[in-house]
Amino acid sequence: MTRFRASMELAIVQVQDHSEVRIEETEGCIREMHEATQQNAHDFELLQARLNGLERSVDMRFAETGGKVDQLCEVMEEHASDIEDLKVKMQEAFNSLQKLDLSNMKEEMDAALRRMERRLFDEMQELSAELREKQEQTRQELDKVVSRFRTQLNDLVESALENMRHSLGQKVLMLDTNDEMVAAGTTKHCISCFKDRSQSPGRGTIGTDGHVYHHAQEAKEGEDAEPQERPTSAKRYGIGTAVAAREYSTRLGRPCQPRPVSSRGRHPERYDVMLENYSRMLARGTDKSIGKLVGILQ
Repeated sequence: MTRFRASMELAIVQVQDHSEVRIEETEGCIREMHEATQQNAHDFELLQARLNGLERSVDMRFAETGGKVDQLCEVMEEHASDIEDLKVKMQEAFNSLQKLDLSNMKEEMDAALRRMERRLFDEMQELSAELREKQEQTRQELDKVVSRFRTQLNDLVESALENMRHSLGQKVLMLDTNDEMVAAGTTKHCISCFKDRSQSPGRGTIGTDGHVYHHAQEAKEGEDAEPQERPTSAKRYGIGTAVAAREYSTRLGRPCQPRPVSSRGRHPERYDVMLENYSRMLARGTDKSIGKLVGILQ
């Protein structure tokens, strides 16, 4: 019995604890429902206020619309006669359209369209003829201008070439004179073979650049002579200039093999070769200039 009583008391205690937990949960739910009810009441009040404001706005808009409708009715009453006249005129116009013969109108429109097409065709033909005539005149004028320009350009090129020939000839003479003056001031020997090139022996073969490479008398004397060794430096002959310091062939009876090289490393050209190259360059430039002019005028 004691054990049964203890188990019953334990069960009662558990039931009480469970009941208390349930009661607390129920109270919490009640509090939440109460809070939600209060929030809903607040939201309802806000919604009611908005509805009241909207109702007042609708009433105001309705009153304004009613006033405008009243004004429109007054205007319509004032212009009722004009509206009736407009209706009558519209009806008369509609009746007139019904009375018109649309087939005759279509024929008249087609005839007017054909007359307009013929007139436009005639005007286009006249305009095309005028344009062809103007184009032919323009082409003839262009040919005259191109021919005149070509003649003037050829004259200009010939004048430039003549001036260039004259200038280059003078420069070649000046170069020959300067070479003789430099050679006279530094050495009396040929810059190729380092032989005597004084005024007593006559000049022999002269290179394309105007320099003396050997003397005619030495060439005759050296026909049967043995070839000598080539000097390694011009200092053996006591020549101190930069031009005379180069090494050249000293074989007798034949022109020296190397040719003086300019400071830029190129072989000097003859002035007639330079003129020929310059003439070709001007000819190409003339053709290109005429072609560009024709393209621009076209």
